Amino acid sequence: MITKNDQLIVFSNNSLRVFLFNDDYRLVDEFTVDNERFTKDFKKKLRKAVSRGKFVCPFNACLDSKDNICFLYFNDSKQTYELYRYEIGGTFLDILIFPQELKGNVDNIDIDRLGNIYTSINMNKISVYRIMN
Repeated sequence: MITKNDQLIVFSNNSLRVFLFNDDYRLVDEFTVDNERFTKDFKKKLRKAVSRGKFVCPFNACLDSKDNICFLYFNDSKQTYELYRYEIGGTFLDILIFPQELKGNVDNIDIDRLGNIYTSINMNKISVYRIMN
């Protein structure tokens, strides 16, 4: 992901680490995505996947209108999508819970600079949400 200030943000779904590079490609910050609500649900999901010989990719990542890092996650326990938001330096901001259940798979997520969230579902439906805060 590229910020408005041309900083590069790299996210690893395997290690749940976020790396921030400046415009000279130097590492300036890093942090781990760590949230009890996510971790509790994801551990159950991961155990189930491993027992079937599969791997689970937890997040779709993007930036919001204020260059906050956003991670979209489907919480099996709650049966809804959640958007975990962090400041670039790793400070946890909040969890935005989608107002309705999204059935099917969210294939892509993107947030424009106005705070609109676009998701494509099963490659044939587009949902649009707006971040109000």
